[in-house]
Amino acid sequence: LADSVAQQGLLEFMDGNNSLAGDLGQKAESISDLPPVKALVSFVRGSISQKEKKLTDALQQFQLANQFAGQSRNGPLALDAGMKMAECLLQSNEPAKATDILRQTAQMAQQLRAPVQERACADMLAKANASMQNFEAALQAATRVLQLTQQLGFVKFEPADLYNVGLFNFMLKRHGEAASLLRQAKSKLPGNPQPAFEKEVLFTLAMAQLQIG
Repeated sequence: LADSVAQQGLLEFMDGNNSLAGDLGQKAESISDLPPVKALVSFVRGSISQKEKKLTDALQQFQLANQFAGQSRNGPLALDAGMKMAECLLQSNEPAKATDILRQTAQMAQQLRAPVQERACADMLAKANASMQNFEAALQAATRVLQLTQQLGFVKFEPADLYNVGLFNFMLKRHGEAASLLRQAKSKLPGNPQPAFEKEVLFTLAMAQLQIG
């Protein structure tokens, strides 16, 4: 019963009913204090706090959710909580701490054979490293994102993912590789009418070609 009440709380949160979601979490906890229930309740509370921009509270709740989900052997929930912890750290401008968590969550996603979540982890990892100007690590993560995008058939993400890999190569002064990837990104643009993004691709490509001479 407590588990279904906690699940209902998560559904209410997803529908935007934060107050009811919180009440249902409290009700679930009053019925049972077993780890599977506490994991879900903590996840809901963390989600509400994150939405309300209370990032310190959110991080604490997601840490609890991750811990209780681990005790309950609920890999998918532990993974989701780990990703949420990283999101909160990135939103709090703490990319170094976020990268530590993201490396672990990406590994967990691989073990759980959850490529969509692994792609999301790798994408955040690329951005976190880029914000710290760790372009080699950013390139490694962005390359994994592109690989997963192609495996999953996420065609609409391919131009942006190709651009990111090209950009990080450009930042590392690998201009030939950058130009090749940026040309691929450009070739994928016709079905993606995004003028600002297209301008960015063409500008970076021109800069790479200028460096090649």
